[in-house]
Amino acid sequence: MNKVFIFLSLIIIFGCANKKQDANLLDAAKLIANPIGADGKISGDTSYIPKIHFTETEFDFGDKIMEGEVVTHVFKFKNYGTAPLIISKAETSCGCTASEFSTEPVAPGAEGKIKITYDSNGRPGSFQKSIEVIANTLPNETKLLIIGDVKAMK
Repeated sequence: MNKVFIFLSLIIIFGCANKKQDANLLDAAKLIANPIGADGKISGDTSYIPKIHFTETEFDFGDKIMEGEVVTHVFKFKNYGTAPLIISKAETSCGCTASEFSTEPVAPGAEGKIKITYDSNGRPGSFQKSIEVIANTLPNETKLLIIGDVKAMK
């Protein structure tokens, strides 16, 4: 009888622990759920998807850059979604351009920024560089663009 009681007690204890773990896994799954199927169609609940909105997606430095100058611009964004927004990368189209961003989640309603640096050393003339931001948003890619004109050193 004692063995049966101990066995049943263990089943109840571990059964309850698993339900709590399952609930935690479901909460985590909501943060990373991807409602896009293999066919490219949206299905399922999209309410747990972060929504990124940049105040601008293109910045023009103009023609004020002198060759050799390193210039920066900060793109600001806000998470309009209901789940934390996580940027996994901000990939630049050229080695002359670099990006800096926080890997910390951006809470719903909070703002974040991506700093872009362009090195004009040895690059006189017009330029157009793209930055591909990858995040847990729908769609998961956002393109940013910097343009300008570098005056040659004389």
